[in-house]
Amino acid sequence: MTIDACKAIVGEYALHIAQVLGLGGWCLSFSYDEDGENYGTAQIAPDQQWAGINIDPDMHSNKAEVLDTILHELLHVVHAPLEQFRHQVNEHTKGAAREIFVTLGTTASEQLVAAWMVILTQILGLTPAKLARKAQ
Repeated sequence: MTIDACKAIVGEYALHIAQVLGLGGWCLSFSYDEDGENYGTAQIAPDQQWAGINIDPDMHSNKAEVLDTILHELLHVVHAPLEQFRHQVNEHTKGAAREIFVTLGTTASEQLVAAWMVILTQILGLTPAKLARKAQ
């Protein structure tokens, strides 16, 4: 997918989805760096209610994939306290303990987001596009 196509989808939907998820007061910044490894990533600063979300256009082939990535990364922002805990553990531990905590924290975070994706999209039938329409 081209960067322009990805930006257009983000521009049309991301802030609406964020609003429905309770993130209306957050400052959200989107970037489109191509790392070739991740569909998307989120850097979160809960104290400032700021999140930087990167979406790799090359990893996406259609609008539905971009919308799923937007929702996935915004769900990481929703559970920012866990993300903040993960960051603090990463900064203040060393060696084997750090590796264990980082692995456990990453696994817990991804499992929470995956569970919410199932709850929202499959159980409640709220696709990212439907979520965006709720805010409009």
